[in-house]
Amino acid sequence: MTFADGSEAIYAISATASNWTDWVLQAQTGPTTIAGIGDTKIVSFGLPGFSSQGCAVLANLMADSDSSVTTANNAAVITITNGGAPAVLARKGDLVSSDAEGNAQTGVKINKFRDPVMGATGKVAFMFTASDPAEKSITAQFAQPAIAYSSDGTTWSVIANTGAAAPGGGHWNRLLSMVLPEGAASGPIFTGTLKASPTEGVKKSDNLDIWAVNSSGTLQLLLSDDDAVMLGDVSKTLRTFVALAPSVKSGGVASGCDDNGNVAITAIFNDGTRAIVDLPVP
Repeated sequence: MTFADGSEAIYAISATASNWTDWVLQAQTGPTTIAGIGDTKIVSFGLPGFSSQGCAVLANLMADSDSSVTTANNAAVITITNGGAPAVLARKGDLVSSDAEGNAQTGVKINKFRDPVMGATGKVAFMFTASDPAEKSITAQFAQPAIAYSSDGTTWSVIANTGAAAPGGGHWNRLLSMVLPEGAASGPIFTGTLKASPTEGVKKSDNLDIWAVNSSGTLQLLLSDDDAVMLGDVSKTLRTFVALAPSVKSGGVASGCDDNGNVAITAIFNDGTRAIVDLPVP
């Protein structure tokens, strides 16, 4: 919420709440102490991702008293556990230690975030871009948004980035939107495109896919836009699909899943017909 004086606050509002006295304040702008930063001021919030555990949100910061906040580190993805003290998960200026393939990175620092999403047991996923300030050149793998995932809400690693190999073949070109279901075994689910490559059999017209971290913690391909899908006893080939489309002002946060990790898509087939298809995540 944004108030008349320009301040902002995040509330958890139960479906059974009858008035504002039933709301639970999660965080608010102004002077605060954040674990991992110390005394600072929260200037504004992005759109929070939430679950039964609390919320994760992008906070824009400024210095307060002895705070070391500067323009180089004045944005952070913070987590709040059901009204508890906010803690930093990732911060502008943090080093990206390795890419999605485990290749070590040197001097690559986060420079921008998109709004995070939160699941059960404190799981958080967020998209970010990064660069190498020392080289004054953007590292190609992170010039477009990459996806980071934290299964414990404390540490994170990169699970997808431009140029890295994608499950099912090909290499990621652009990562588009994602969700993180509430289910205990659920992980991030996201859409993206692959780089067109004749040698890898990826055409520019057929390069949209959807991936998920399954219940075993493994990233796997769920659907490609040229797959054959059975509708009853009839097989039809996909031309494209619509899934995880972000809402207005959502910064990439999307709907279209349930707590068990199932994803609903609108499938558009080569013959022009359409269907709503449910994709279960193993």
